[in-house]
Amino acid sequence: THTRGAQRGEDVSFLFPQANIEKGRQAGERSRTPIEEKPVRVDGLEIFVTASFGVMAVSPTIQVDDVLRRAVDGADRALYAAKSGGRNMVCVLGLDDQSPLAEAT
Repeated sequence: THTRGAQRGEDVSFLFPQANIEKGRQAGERSRTPIEEKPVRVDGLEIFVTASFGVMAVSPTIQVDDVLRRAVDGADRALYAAKSGGRNMVCVLGLDDQSPLAEAT
């Protein structure tokens, strides 16, 4: 299960408390793919939309009061990497806080 929470603008956060980084990446792909595949119709026009996702894993050993801030900050960095890397992709930021890894589509 997951928890969804709005952030700001068009950004939305999902929290998967029992998931590992791979399950987070898969959730991003499950969300991204249908958006890409089905155009939106507006006034008779087909508009193709894409989405970018940032995924962050957080160690269970981090203090509870710090975990949400670190998760959101890391996911934001990964999302920014997805947007600057060409969009329409899922980028993952691992536990070691290195540069986000992009999975281009």
